[in-house]
Amino acid sequence: MEDRYSVFGYGGHRPRYYLRHPFEWVADKFRELKWAKQRATRGYADCDVWNMDVWFSYVVADMLDQLGDTANGWPDRDFKNFEDWKAWLHKTAAAIRMTREDQQNEINPYWEPYKNELENWQSNEKGHTPSDNFENYYHEAERIAVEKQEEFETAMNSLAKNFHGLWD
Repeated sequence: MEDRYSVFGYGGHRPRYYLRHPFEWVADKFRELKWAKQRATRGYADCDVWNMDVWFSYVVADMLDQLGDTANGWPDRDFKNFEDWKAWLHKTAAAIRMTREDQQNEINPYWEPYKNELENWQSNEKGHTPSDNFENYYHEAERIAVEKQEEFETAMNSLAKNFHGLWD
């Protein structure tokens, strides 16, 4: 997994940025230490609360995947066998993970052309209008977001039903 802080937008500057802003590097390190202490003492940090949906999509999805890889038992009341339980854990983790825009972009066929055009936007001539890549990307992103939200809601309902089986 990528560095959590860069994923969450904290301390995720590129090294070149820190060369021009060395005091920002120091400030980022102090924030990271503060968050580490908060996580050690109360189990979560202020930055996790600020962006709880992203925190949830990383942490809970990863926890479900790990449980699916290491589980020794399963709630046999709702699942026929151990393999069904493990498959459900991984499917639920995937549905939660797919709420993130970065994950949705990976399956959006218009992401690369859109991203390339966006990155070169400043180097384009003034008065340049965006190509169809922008419109195609946004339409497909909206369609994917709706589809993945429905899958997420189904997964969360199932997670609530099987909540007390989440142990190893």
